[in-house]
Amino acid sequence: MDYVKIEAWRQACAALAKAKEDEIKLRKSIIEESFDTSTEGTQNLSLDGGWTLTAKQPFTRSLDQKMAAIVYERVKEFNPSLIKIKYELSVGEYRNLDDATRVGIDAILTTKPGAASLELIPPKY
Repeated sequence: MDYVKIEAWRQACAALAKAKEDEIKLRKSIIEESFDTSTEGTQNLSLDGGWTLTAKQPFTRSLDQKMAAIVYERVKEFNPSLIKIKYELSVGEYRNLDDATRVGIDAILTTKPGAASLELIPPKY
């Protein structure tokens, strides 16, 4: 058994975990300082030398399952013990709703930002 190699691997794993933790903290800090985190989608920031910093801010949306069941029950009778239903939002359809319709859905929707990503794009020469 090569214990030196195992120890090197263990140390590499610890270094990787620390590097990931550091990257997440730095990414969050840069995004909070430089971008509008309340806006879903892709945002670009021009940097010196023709570089571009791109942030992609996703949002996750989940339905309140109990409230969605009540809404569904009003539309269609069903036996909850016979049929298991999990309501899932179609984000594309949701984005296409008019504001008046969206208000009714927003009442049973929890929206929170996902983990944003950063990409550093080199200049084009």
